[in-house]
Amino acid sequence: MKKVSLLFASIALSVCVSFAQSNVATVSETGTDQTATVGQTGILNVSNVTQSNKENTADVVQSNLNVLYNTLSDINQSGETNLATVKQISNGTLTGANAIGTLKAIVNQLGNKNEALQVQGPHNQQGISFAEIIQGGNDNFASQHQLKYGNEARINQAGSGNTAEQAQDSELLPDEEGSYGNALINQSGNDNFASQKQDGWANEAKAYQSGSGNSSIQVQKDYSWKSVALVNQSGSLNKATQTQVGNTNSALIDQASNSNEAIQDQKSGSQK
Repeated sequence: MKKVSLLFASIALSVCVSFAQSNVATVSETGTDQTATVGQTGILNVSNVTQSNKENTADVVQSNLNVLYNTLSDINQSGETNLATVKQISNGTLTGANAIGTLKAIVNQLGNKNEALQVQGPHNQQGISFAEIIQGGNDNFASQHQLKYGNEARINQAGSGNTAEQAQDSELLPDEEGSYGNALINQSGNDNFASQKQDGWANEAKAYQSGSGNSSIQVQKDYSWKSVALVNQSGSLNKATQTQVGNTNSALIDQASNSNEAIQDQKSGSQK
């Protein structure tokens, strides 16, 4: 049995509906026991949900009442018992020549029993933010939380039992300036953990884990800006922690063997 709810009407199997405020939702499902829920309020929101196989669940909530803004969500689940949740709110106040548009969230789950969570909002001045989660293994968890604007986040998990968490500007207050962060987590091994928290301006954090049982924690905080953090773990059971406060820091941890631990703490430039 398939369950498809658009909060406005009940429909079956495949749907392409344009709502009164120029919103478009398309749901296409094959297989059994699929569930899709899409709720859109505002102007120029677009949601695509494609589910095959069985027992997948997709939940999309998009809210945008500013004609200068639009949001796009694209969920594709071809495995079994996957869960994808996308929440986007664009209540930006920039107008005219300074207007910033487009929030884009993509979830592609090819494996089984994966969970993906994407949240963009609620701080204003959002736009040109991009979030992507691709999970090809099994039993993976990935979450992305983006505030402010101009952030880009990617998670790619090809192994199984991995956890990846990204948060950009989630610790900043509404009146504090941030954004243009770049975060990437790539996990091709099993049972790895990677966490990235960016609060500030134009920071870059990347973590590559091809071994198993590794842990990577990267924190760029207290309104840091233009700092770079890189972790590369090709062995197993390694631990890497990077903390950057201030401006224009650069940190690299490369762990190719097993059971290593590295901690980097950088403070420089003007600090909040």
